This record gives sequence, structure tokens and C-alpha cells, in this order.
Amino acid sequence: VVEELKNAAASAYILILDGFWYRGESACWPEPQEWSLPSIAVDLLSADADNQYFTLEIPPQ
Repeated sequence: VVEELKNAAASAYILILDGFWYRGESACWPEPQEWSLPSIAVDLLSADADNQYFTLEIPPQ
């Protein structure tokens, strides 16, 4: 059920915070899982000009 909800939310471009998924999945696993994320860099465009942007860099977590 949780995976179906995730897929439906992803295809509908709806933002659902991690806290919701954690509460929903905590009943599926006997103990919390360890997650690690890679380094991520996202280029964000300016709303005022197409040639202006900045990069949001998130270190590994």
C-alpha cells in the first residue's frame, strides 16, 4: 500500500514530506531502517532571467 501511495504521489507531482512516509512505513518494519543519501547538486533558475541560476549543493547524509 505504501509503495502504491508513493507512486501515485510521484506521478501527480505532489510533495509529501518524509515524516508522513516514515510513520506509514514504521508499521511495516520491526525497527527503523538506516538510510544514506549521496551528494546532490540542484541548479535553480531565476524567475526573473533565464541566464541566472544558483546551485544548491547538499552533502552526503
